[in-house]
Amino acid sequence: MQTTSQNVGQELVTSVVESEWGQHVLKYIDAKVGYAEQNRDSIFETLNNIHWAVRQVLRFVLDEDIIQHLYRRLDYMGGYLSWQIPSLSLTKTVLHQDRMILRATLMERLLGLLAEGKLRQPQNFIRFDSEGQFLSAARANVVRTSFASAEAVALLYDMHVQGMQTREVFVSRLVEEHPRCFLPLKDEVIIACGDAPLHICCGPEEIPDFAQRKFSVAWWLDVNFPADQLGDYPYIAARIPSFVRALLQKGEARLFLCAAGDISYFGQIWYDQVTGLAQHLGCKPESIVYLPQNSGFANDFALFVTNGEAKRGVPQIIPLNTHLLLASMQQPARIGETPSKKFLCFNHWPHIHRTALFLSMVRDGMLSDSHVSFNHSMRKLPEHFPKVEAAKLVPWMGMPESDVAALIEEVEPKLPLRLDLNDNTASPGSLGSFIWRFDARLHEDAAYYLVTESEMGGVSPQRFTEKTVKGLAAMNPFILFGNVGTLATLHKWGFQTFSPLIDESYDGIVDPVARFHAAYAEVQRLHALPMEQLLEQRRSLFPVLEHNRQRLLNVGSAFLGILQKGLDAA
Repeated sequence: MQTTSQNVGQELVTSVVESEWGQHVLKYIDAKVGYAEQNRDSIFETLNNIHWAVRQVLRFVLDEDIIQHLYRRLDYMGGYLSWQIPSLSLTKTVLHQDRMILRATLMERLLGLLAEGKLRQPQNFIRFDSEGQFLSAARANVVRTSFASAEAVALLYDMHVQGMQTREVFVSRLVEEHPRCFLPLKDEVIIACGDAPLHICCGPEEIPDFAQRKFSVAWWLDVNFPADQLGDYPYIAARIPSFVRALLQKGEARLFLCAAGDISYFGQIWYDQVTGLAQHLGCKPESIVYLPQNSGFANDFALFVTNGEAKRGVPQIIPLNTHLLLASMQQPARIGETPSKKFLCFNHWPHIHRTALFLSMVRDGMLSDSHVSFNHSMRKLPEHFPKVEAAKLVPWMGMPESDVAALIEEVEPKLPLRLDLNDNTASPGSLGSFIWRFDARLHEDAAYYLVTESEMGGVSPQRFTEKTVKGLAAMNPFILFGNVGTLATLHKWGFQTFSPLIDESYDGIVDPVARFHAAYAEVQRLHALPMEQLLEQRRSLFPVLEHNRQRLLNVGSAFLGILQKGLDAA
């Protein structure tokens, strides 16, 4: 992305049509968001540029579509890009406050359009700002406003609690506009809002005695890098509407913290941060429900509680893995009948197990009959990322250091090595989208999928990410280079794997280097087979692949069951 703020500003100054201004800057904002995804080291500058661009648009009369586009981009920055900024930093605080001011300005524009009768879609105007400036305006327009947003669901519940909406009107509005936003418990119904993935919820017709149940509300908040972010109390609080915070203080709401985007380790610091967040919000720690990826998190916390160390309250822990819910994984997929490649293997950041696998495949002549990506240079990495060192790769590759170094020098001029995706996510400015999407054609054109997970360590964490889910969605048999017990974790979710056609004993090997060698031995064995024999083996796995596909499509019911069991046990 070569365009600079100054150049765009000059182009805008020469424009005479305000709508052209808006569209031009919107394209600039979209490009800058993509640039920030690809170049995280420049995120401070990038976000400042985006805020500058929003201010340029706000100088002019805006239509509803442009305002909604800006809202979406500001929300995206708050929900994803700002996760990359270390919390408790002045830069992050300033950027977040600036973003909230811009959101408030956009809200003013929407309310102005509403007052003038120019708002085509009145349901779009209900958004929240952290201090509830526009709460009265939202309440005043409740009759003619559709409650289509998560914030509006919580607001509607708050109005019911305050006696401004009868139970009958409240329920009918919810059922009409949010037919599936309910989490049923033994004697209660939780109304899920915020970042909640509503397809794990159910409708009133699926809940016995729905009309007689007590209601409460849960604000679902996705948090990334939780060990850092949870300690940034003002930032977390600013992502929760003021009326939801009031409900939390009265014990009439729950806060769901979903650690969907990164590893969660339990430790004293986590407990201190969560109880500190509860104190900052003015609610009890018991009102906070934490949803970690790492299934071992709950065991560690239970031991902490048993030892009497949870002296400030006991937040609830329910391990989930929302990677299984990614909408892009639900697209239709099929097994390729005549793939041209034996293996498919994606590698973004060069973690040591990924680097060892990539170099081993190069050494053993596998790249010519494989789709393989390696998205970064081994020599030109961000300062925070560990350097690729030949000496550290020696035990992984079973080669002398000099031979490893020579292999690195051989492949370095060819890097980055990228695979084109059907939505152009490999193009400059949009690289980060590969996290959420996959190209089914690449999976169809490979017999087996080599999954290189985010880490390949010891006994913790016990988790998998979208990398593994892509194999389930695309109906690819796979060999998994990840933490010990990852296949066992998949089994607990009801998925099947590929033994005895693949020797999966590697999954139980605690030592990561020994596990790598055992998994790679299977890669070598499969690579030595003729393609027709590989395909014949894979055809025999079709019942397993179809089972996994259907399990993934219906995994929402499993999530609901886990949530119900965990919440009822509290």
